[in-house]
Amino acid sequence: MYDTIMVAIDASPTAEHALDEAISLARSLGSKLVIAHVVDNAHIKYDLNSPFVREVSDALARRGDTLVSAAIRKAQLAGVHAAVAITRDPLTYIDIATELERLASEAGAQVLVLGTHGRRGVPRALLGSVAESVVRTSSLPVLLVKKNTGKESHS
Repeated sequence: MYDTIMVAIDASPTAEHALDEAISLARSLGSKLVIAHVVDNAHIKYDLNSPFVREVSDALARRGDTLVSAAIRKAQLAGVHAAVAITRDPLTYIDIATELERLASEAGAQVLVLGTHGRRGVPRALLGSVAESVVRTSSLPVLLVKKNTGKESHS
């Protein structure tokens, strides 16, 4: 059904839950897992000439590498073959939802797994939602994994 599953990760608890769900799904289907991370460089929209921009971009790229390495180890420990798709362009603003769709296409993914905070109303409007944007624009099925509600996972 799904030969290749792509999961998007960041440092959020919801992304960790999405990773767990994607690993479980890939293990049960015998699928390859592609772990995607897009460095969120929205800060560059404000001051491209600041040395601070380069420092923040470099720190975010290192953090992304650490996240992806940990996710690969977690998948491998679960017996799931995992690959990496990472984007880190330090001085170009990248729309995360669009980039995830591009990475999924390149990886040949048949489904995207994303964490979602489940925000509504003003908080969602103010903070935006990568998950919502992906759901609206993706040509692939999207599995949204909500933040932990305190119930035990069945994976």
